[in-house]
Amino acid sequence: MDEGLNYYIFCPHETGNDAFTMTLWNVQQVIEWSDTISKASNVSIVFGLRPQWIENVQTSLKTIQLKLEQLASVGIRYYILCWDDSPGAGTNAQMKLQR
Repeated sequence: MDEGLNYYIFCPHETGNDAFTMTLWNVQQVIEWSDTISKASNVSIVFGLRPQWIENVQTSLKTIQLKLEQLASVGIRYYILCWDDSPGAGTNAQMKLQR
């Protein structure tokens, strides 16, 4: 990107059982996001992931890796990890696991 603000940061807030950012999408959602990315002329989409509480580092990393692979498959190349509103994220134990 050479000029201006050409980034759209998409980071929906998780609600209840709707783990949209971390759950792998179904075929229809992949098609819809592929279509969205193809229409985003000169705009890079930054997708916010909300991994939530880390119980097991290896499991959490694998979940994040799978989601990043899916994002890349539809053309999303930029992402951020959002720990800001995870319950207990401010504890020393969680912050150590998030590093």
